[in-house]
Amino acid sequence: MQERSGEAALFDRAVLDSRIAFVSASFLLAYGFSALLDRVGAPERFVAAAPPWFTVVALAALGFLLHSMRVSFYYAGGRAIPAAYSGFANAAVAVSLLLPFATRLAGHSWWIGVVCGAFLGLAVTALFLGPLLRRTGVFSLSGFLAARFPRTLPRFGLILAISLSSGLLAVAGSQMAVDALVELTGAGRVFSAFTIAAAGLVIAGPGGLGAAVWAAAAAAGVALLGFGWPVAALDFQGQLPVGLFGGAGWKEAGELFTGWKLMPDPMGIFVEIGATIAMALGVATLAPVLAPAVTTETPESARASGVLTLGWSLLFGLLIAAAIAASALSLAASVSGRSAERLPASVFAASSRGLVAVCEARVATPPRRSGPARRKALRPGRRSRPPMCGPSTAITFSAPCPARPISARPPRAS
Repeated sequence: MQERSGEAALFDRAVLDSRIAFVSASFLLAYGFSALLDRVGAPERFVAAAPPWFTVVALAALGFLLHSMRVSFYYAGGRAIPAAYSGFANAAVAVSLLLPFATRLAGHSWWIGVVCGAFLGLAVTALFLGPLLRRTGVFSLSGFLAARFPRTLPRFGLILAISLSSGLLAVAGSQMAVDALVELTGAGRVFSAFTIAAAGLVIAGPGGLGAAVWAAAAAAGVALLGFGWPVAALDFQGQLPVGLFGGAGWKEAGELFTGWKLMPDPMGIFVEIGATIAMALGVATLAPVLAPAVTTETPESARASGVLTLGWSLLFGLLIAAAIAASALSLAASVSGRSAERLPASVFAASSRGLVAVCEARVATPPRRSGPARRKALRPGRRSRPPMCGPSTAITFSAPCPARPISARPPRAS
């Protein structure tokens, strides 16, 4: 691939900066407008649904604006993405891999297991494999391995394994995006799936890898604002129940997650070590994690991008863990000592949507009780269980009902 002249590179950088500034200003204006609508009394459902839809549309628009017919931009981002942006985008991709294990992050289960393995694999990718790919000039790890294994069978075996793992990751990421869009906006699953697929096609189709990396950088900015702003605001007001770098709240949150069966018990040192190694090898070979290093200007820039990737990933992990731990502690405090009819409205809202069961039934409004049952409440000091769980997780409340305890188990499928 021929390197472009300095004047052409500066022109491309100026065009990219102008487009990124436009999209960033659009994000800020849109989120500020949503906050203003909330303040003036707009319908709550509209205010909650508007930001997710705008985020999807804005990311798709960014990818479309970065369309290019140049092969170097489509497959390698023009080899011109600065290390700061590349590392920021890669951190968003890496942390998204940890979202299914968010309760382990919040429970500070970072040492041996999937979380430790993910960060080890990320370190190998960011500090060694990424700069290696940039130095050799290849576009992907499969291309690097294919060039060093001349025989057909090993080459196709390696390419198939990497392609399969990356494809499964793409499917899982799309499923997570669809679930989030359905939960946040109340849209139908089919329409949400079509929207996510169309957005991915618009981002990567016209612009290739260059557009995907810039869109990931924009998504990282949204994630930083979404997780960092609430945590920073609560910490500034002295209401954050956990500290970013330690404190008693983390232990209590971990105990809550363990009691709620949201964080599995340790499975033995050898099993945990095996999970660590397997996770590290899997993350280290994922194409989405390696791709941003290919788009940097020089191998030194790729190495700097790797260092920034690790730093931003740790920060994202701390913010996500703090947000989830604070939510769990706040939820436990909000239901402790309350009878069934005095539970928060969010419990019954979740029950009406089929996410939890109150007294083994879907209940949209608080139950009415009279007599001595009205005075019954959860005993102080007795740990409550959260009114939320997945389709296969049984989590029970201990607050009293008219005849039986409140249950956070999902309703049985009919």
